[in-house]
Amino acid sequence: MFLKTHQRIRAFNTRHQQQINILLGCVVILVALAGIIHGVVDLISLKVSSFKDFNFDIRFVIREAISFILFFSGVLLFDGSKFSYRVNMFLLILFISVGPWLHLYHAGYFTLSISIVLLLLYRHSFNNSLYLPYGIILVLGFIISALFYGAIGSYILRNQFVGIKDIHDAIYFTIVTFSTVGYGDIVPTTPTAKYFVISMIVIGLVMFTSGVTLVAYNVNNKLKDVLFNINKGRISMRSHVVIIGYGTLARILMEQYRRDGKQFILIDTIRNLDVERKILMDNQQLFIAPHMGDSETLVRARVEDAALVIICYDTDEESIFSTMGVREYLDKINAKVKLVTRVFYEGNIEKAKKAGADEVIAPHVLAAQAIFGLKTES
Repeated sequence: MFLKTHQRIRAFNTRHQQQINILLGCVVILVALAGIIHGVVDLISLKVSSFKDFNFDIRFVIREAISFILFFSGVLLFDGSKFSYRVNMFLLILFISVGPWLHLYHAGYFTLSISIVLLLLYRHSFNNSLYLPYGIILVLGFIISALFYGAIGSYILRNQFVGIKDIHDAIYFTIVTFSTVGYGDIVPTTPTAKYFVISMIVIGLVMFTSGVTLVAYNVNNKLKDVLFNINKGRISMRSHVVIIGYGTLARILMEQYRRDGKQFILIDTIRNLDVERKILMDNQQLFIAPHMGDSETLVRARVEDAALVIICYDTDEESIFSTMGVREYLDKINAKVKLVTRVFYEGNIEKAKKAGADEVIAPHVLAAQAIFGLKTES
């Protein structure tokens, strides 16, 4: 009984991996937001006149820090990487372990426990390698560099400021300046210090605009993912090309279709995505099938509305087996779509035709025939 239930969960994870990743990411983000709101409520209840009047409790700082880190790590769950799964599990377990010391609400324990249970239940959905767009890496690197620039620079120029005595004051001044709060308790007194503050303000503006742009871009992509999933994962293309099997030929075909402006969809069964396939998945141009010839994946790719289906796995066995599955699906729905299969060996051409291919192409055989046809000098 337990084995059957486990197998059903694994099968469900395979079919709905992307939806599960987005749902669990949203759950963790909501838990993080609850922790952040908890801190905001505490601040409002204190009714302090300025930031420096607040007598920091280390528990407040730790709770808010974990909440903010958990928020961003929850966003990483959308990509279904093992790294993001482990980070989120660690943060959730850490949060609930120090909960009594942090004075968490009872609802906090409940939501944290539910999140841990859900992540454990659907842990098999997180099997991708971590993928961070270059934009995120660039912005994070810029933010870290800017913080070091402000903190180290203001500490070096501390004798030209009123209010900076040690590195702690320098870090405080950097955060306040970049956050555009400006309490006025630290003031530059020399032209050098004033120009340094001007440079910090410019850097802060660049940080803000680049951060907003990056967030808006990623939110737009995630909204597209949500709408895509609401449509049950079916694309909106028609008269497109469906390429089944990722390899050298598939990459050449996709590059040519991009240049010609032709819409295409790639279907593959390998779950460990490289950068190129990750980009294709982000653009809803890649579907990962649980097995070759999976009918649900063919439905999502709207194979019945395609102009052409090309099967080009790296082995003849995979291509022929996939051809059988696609032909069975097309015959079942009575769809008239041209099916082309690539094989390597001449002996498999007839087998591919019997499997259902309308046309079989064997590039290696064609190349060999062309070479044999060349005239050689005696």
